[in-house]
Amino acid sequence: MKQNTSVRIIIAVIVFVCGLASIGINLVLMPLFVFSGLLILPITSAYISQVLKMSSQGKIALSILFFITGFIGMGVLAENHPSDSNITSKLATDVKQEQPKEAVITLMAESLTVSYDENEVAADNNYKGKLFAVEGIVESIGKDIFDDPYVIIKGHNYGYNVQCYFANNNGLESLAKGQQVKIYGRCNGRSILSVLMKDSRILNE
Repeated sequence: MKQNTSVRIIIAVIVFVCGLASIGINLVLMPLFVFSGLLILPITSAYISQVLKMSSQGKIALSILFFITGFIGMGVLAENHPSDSNITSKLATDVKQEQPKEAVITLMAESLTVSYDENEVAADNNYKGKLFAVEGIVESIGKDIFDDPYVIIKGHNYGYNVQCYFANNNGLESLAKGQQVKIYGRCNGRSILSVLMKDSRILNE
């Protein structure tokens, strides 16, 4: 008799644990497991029998029914319940899809230097602080007194040019004077006869 009671207590504890586990999936399933555990637990089983006027076989059948229903419900809901990683992945995909793939605006170096030569105020309003690509012929490649690498692209007239500053030397080793190049960066306005571009990078065609 004591062995039977111990077995029933162990089974009831397992059922209660399943009830706690079901909280993360669906709160509706928890009462099924809890009631199943109460039907199996010897302390509450006798009281439930008196209240519901159920036989021992009826209690066992009902507890088994609730237990199986709860497990089936957990399985179905867990399968349809997206994990946190899936939710994060989906959100990242949605955000990526919502971002428009805008075409890079490209200006010829000659056109940019002409704009600054004719009206620096208007040119600053149109270009300063904005990101775009500048295309033209490489005039020189070097470093300034602060050891910052740059590429100078020929402008519309002698002495007028676009000076593009880079954070590192990556990609500059393969450039040569007279080469056609397209460089993407942020316009920093004019300095004497040069239009300055910061945070530059070479665009691969």
